[in-house]
Amino acid sequence: LHHGQLINSESILIGKKFDLIAARGVFCREAQSDYTDEMLLSGDPNAMIEKILVGSYNKLKSGGFLLIVEDFDRADSVDFSKETAERIGYTVEKHERREAILQKPH
Repeated sequence: LHHGQLINSESILIGKKFDLIAARGVFCREAQSDYTDEMLLSGDPNAMIEKILVGSYNKLKSGGFLLIVEDFDRADSVDFSKETAERIGYTVEKHERREAILQKPH
């Protein structure tokens, strides 16, 4: 899937759940401003990133993982907080500048 489509994944992947979602180059501010018209209209990349986290959570099976890898060297590579991921419901296995491993609890 094109990375911006995770926001609207329910309409694309009706009824499907996954053990693993791998996201590469999705969670930095630059990716949001380059590829998401909705963010450009709202002006809030954090809101778009949270929508992607929620959309991914909803598409994971119980115990499934969201793996995030950013290839950028900039400080904004993984642009969400551990607290945001936990508030959505994820268990945070790893949260670093260039990668994160989030799990939907069993």
